[in-house]
Amino acid sequence: MSTNQHTPGLTRIVEFFNKTGPERLNGLDSSYFNDLTPDEKRSAWIFLEKNFKESEDQIIGMYLLDPQQAVAAFKIELEKEPEQSPYAATRSAIESCRVTMLQFVCAECPNSEALKQLASYCGSAFPNVRAKASQALPFTPTSLEAVSALEGVLFTETDRLALAAATEKFLAIFGFKLDIADPTYKSLYLKLRGGDLADKKRAIEYVKQSGSPVLLSENPNPLG
Repeated sequence: MSTNQHTPGLTRIVEFFNKTGPERLNGLDSSYFNDLTPDEKRSAWIFLEKNFKESEDQIIGMYLLDPQQAVAAFKIELEKEPEQSPYAATRSAIESCRVTMLQFVCAECPNSEALKQLASYCGSAFPNVRAKASQALPFTPTSLEAVSALEGVLFTETDRLALAAATEKFLAIFGFKLDIADPTYKSLYLKLRGGDLADKKRAIEYVKQSGSPVLLSENPNPLG
């Protein structure tokens, strides 16, 4: 899309999607949207909304621009079946985008269906998606399904980053703040990530006896 039709604020947003250097890697932030006029915001929304389900940057941009309107759009998209593709890279990208949408839905209006969908991606075929899903799960409020999914990951995950993400979130849900300098936290963290199943089970029981997750009240309305 040509940028000479746009105001400077809109031009910066449009040009972001044509970049490949550090600015693109750093992603969008609120500075892209803070000084836009109402008309510019409406134009930016139209630009970002087009095929947003295929772009994490567009999803993030929509949320930064208007969180409530973005979450409403995400809910509608998440009620649809995800697009199927014969290509692994495309399937991974689609799942990653849906995880990002679910993360924002849970941040604005956590509900049982969104948590259930998000937890399901802890079992994705793609390690990057599994790691992202564990990171995206809110530690409070949570659900028994989310806790169960994370606990399962502790026994089955083989990817280092995905296992680390699940371990940290499992501990956080039960009230253990990330602090590798703390002897108790470090011991639990290493046992949960380790290969000794007996140690792992004992660590899980200790964690469960030491705290209780803050569970979400049941919300019968799908996706909030």
